[in-house]
This record gives sequence, structure tokens and C-alpha cells, in this order.
Amino acid sequence: MGSTIEHIPRPLSFSQRHGYEPLPVPMRLEHLSEDLRRELRDATQELVEGFSRNPIYEDDFESTSAKFWKSALGEFLCQAQSEITSSCSEISKICDAILSSDSFNKVMDFLEVILRHLALDYASEEFASRLKMLFKKHQAAYWLNTTREPYQFFPSTTEEQANAVENNIETIFQNGHDAATAHLRQAVEHMNALQYADSILDSIHAVESVARKIDPKSNLTLGTALDSLKKAGLLQHSALIKGFKSLYGYTSDEGGIRHSLVDHSSAKVGQEEAIFMFGACASFASYLSEKHSKISDP
Repeated sequence: MGSTIEHIPRPLSFSQRHGYEPLPVPMRLEHLSEDLRRELRDATQELVEGFSRNPIYEDDFESTSAKFWKSALGEFLCQAQSEITSSCSEISKICDAILSSDSFNKVMDFLEVILRHLALDYASEEFASRLKMLFKKHQAAYWLNTTREPYQFFPSTTEEQANAVENNIETIFQNGHDAATAHLRQAVEHMNALQYADSILDSIHAVESVARKIDPKSNLTLGTALDSLKKAGLLQHSALIKGFKSLYGYTSDEGGIRHSLVDHSSAKVGQEEAIFMFGACASFASYLSEKHSKISDP
């Protein structure tokens, strides 16, 4: 398999600097550049061939490779494993076609399926590290979260935002808020499937999940959780508490996001709203989980 050494984004070439070739496509959501797709095809091709070079599988390459790809491709293509070819050359062609021509979200669905099956049948860290490097190298608007399996792609508009969200999710997980972590991962799955309203709801549920752990009464309102933090001496700024309640209240009241999503068949929210709420709720849930950890372990 290829090197996992991290690459920095390529500088502009002479031709690009002087107008002989177009400048690179700026990083944008719902898009994977042709260069990134090409390198993803190379990485996957090396993965197909990797079984034959691994001494663990050298004597049983055909059956091991076939088992892995029949399982992974069967899941992605929604086909019975008996319908999937055992030929490595044909498997390579199928992978190339997916990575070359499928929509951006289906490409990432496919990569996540591979990673999920690698975790069961083959070492996943090297392939995951290579994917993470490639998405960063090509400045894609998505990054691979490897803090816990199954590994998952998250959207972001900047590398700084990606790092902040990754740190927030890790904080929530380390503080034992598994349900909140699950809601955030589900929010991303909805976002990658272009289900923006459902994504926003799951982002909000992540905050609610942490709030309920702080104070079970907060299943009715976040205010009780914030009041519990205030009584414990961990949240003393009245203006900050008011701001939190106002922001969360907007998602819950009659004119807010939650009401619109629940009561209207086609909520007028899109990618920008979903990404904003995902980042905001991840940050808010992380903040609440940190405060709660100090109550539990002063």
C-alpha cells in the first residue's frame, strides 16, 4: 500500500501562476475534485492488490480477497454476495467506476463501507490514514474522523473548523456521553445523504442528550440543565446562560427550527444551516459535557 506520509496542499504550478492553465477549483461542499478521485482510485487499487502482498494472506489470497470484496461490494451495491465477481481485475473495474463516476456522497458511502469491513477482516489504520491524508492534501470540504470506529466522513468549510469539531466530538465521547456522540454521527450521515432537516434534528438531540445526563428534568427544557450547572458554581455568568437559553430556544419555540422541521413536509433548510447547527451543537454539547465532568469529579 502507498506511503502514509502527510502531504501539504500542492503549490500553484508555473502554468497556473501565469494564466496558461486554470486555477484549482476552490474547496467546496458536495464536490470531489478529479485529482482526488484519481488518487482514491489508486489507493483502492493498491488495497485490492494488497491482499496478495500481505504474507498473512499470501497462501490464501483468492479466497480471502474474494470474501472481503464480496462482502463490501455486496453491501454497497445491495447485491447478494453470490452475484459479486471473484476476479481481482473485475473488482478493480467496479471500484474504479464507483470512484470515477458516482456522486460525491456515494463515493464517501463506498469508502466508509470499505473501512467498516477492513475493521472486521483486515488492518484498517493504514488505509484510513491514507484517505485522511488525501482529503487534506486536495483540500476537500470533508475530513475523515478516526477517533473511533466505524470511521466516518464529516463536512467542514475550513481545516480549523474540522479540527475544532473533531476535538469537540472526542471530548463528548471521552466524558461518557455515548448517546450524544451517536446523534452527531447520525447527523453527519443525514447530511451526507442530503437530508438536511433530519441532520439538524439529530444535532439538536445531541445537546439534549448531554443536558438530560446533567439533569433528567432537562428532557423538558435545557434551562434546568443550565440552572444545575449554575447551582454547582460551574456556570456563573448570567449573560452567558441567557445567551445559551436564547439560542437553544430558537430551535425549540413556535417560530424556530424544530417547529418548522416537525410541522412542515418540506422544511426550508439547506446545507449551510445543517453545517452551522452541527458545528454549533457539537461545540455546545462538548461545553456542557466538560462542565458536567467537573460536577462528577471536582
